[in-house]
Amino acid sequence: MGYLRLPYINNTFGIDLTREKRQFAYFTSDDKFGCINNEYYLIMRDGGADALYKFRNNELTNYLQQKKDIADSMKIYTYSMIQTANWMTEHKLLSLPDQKVK
Repeated sequence: MGYLRLPYINNTFGIDLTREKRQFAYFTSDDKFGCINNEYYLIMRDGGADALYKFRNNELTNYLQQKKDIADSMKIYTYSMIQTANWMTEHKLLSLPDQKVK
C-alpha cells in the first residue's frame, strides 16, 4: 500500500519499506529464532548453541564470541519484539477496528 500511497491500517510489526528502516529483521522457525542485518545472521536455538555468521560471504565461521556486541544487540531486538507481540496479543491489540458496511 505504501507504493500506491493509499491509506491503510497496519497492525503488524511490518513497516513500509519505502519510508522506514530497521536495523534488524527477526523471524522464528520451530525451536529457533533468527535475526539478520546487512552483514550478520544470528541463529538462537532453544537450549543454547547460538551462532553468528557472515551470511553474505557464505562463511561457516561462528563469530559469536568475536562479535558479542552485535550478537547481544540482535538478541535484545529479537526478544523485545517477541515480548511485545505476546503483550499485544494478550491485550487484544492486534485486531482490525470494526468496519461498518455502508
